[in-house]
Amino acid sequence: MLNRIKKISLILLFSVVSSVSAAELNEVDINKMMDGMDQAVASLDANSIAQVLSDDVSITLNVEMQGQKQTIEMNKQEYVATIQQAQALYKNYKYARSNVQIKINAGKATVTADVKESMTVQGMEMNTTTKETATMELKNGQILITKLVGYSSL
Repeated sequence: MLNRIKKISLILLFSVVSSVSAAELNEVDINKMMDGMDQAVASLDANSIAQVLSDDVSITLNVEMQGQKQTIEMNKQEYVATIQQAQALYKNYKYARSNVQIKINAGKATVTADVKESMTVQGMEMNTTTKETATMELKNGQILITKLVGYSSL
């Protein structure tokens, strides 16, 4: 069941990825990053997603499925591998991001959003709602995600 939850839920966290270089964190560049993510997520492009994850990123997904709660923690390599596995499982994947809020403070950006997704997995239609929070920092002039937390219900 844990592997199924991982495969179903791994894209749920991401609505914010694209390679963007910047001298300082600002909303314009963060929004560019988010726009690029729309394309990467829609195609389950693990390589594009990996490019904006810090090597030491902390990823936590809290999932509620059929009344059971599960917390899944992954590092960058595990997350990318899970996305690659999901490419074969997900059909008719769609998502919509709303209620995006960006706060920049002390060299870090915190981006919160609500994400609604639908997909077909092994012939079964699945709908999810996720509240996500991504922490971003500049590393070597590139905006990278250093922490990602999602709360999903399936």
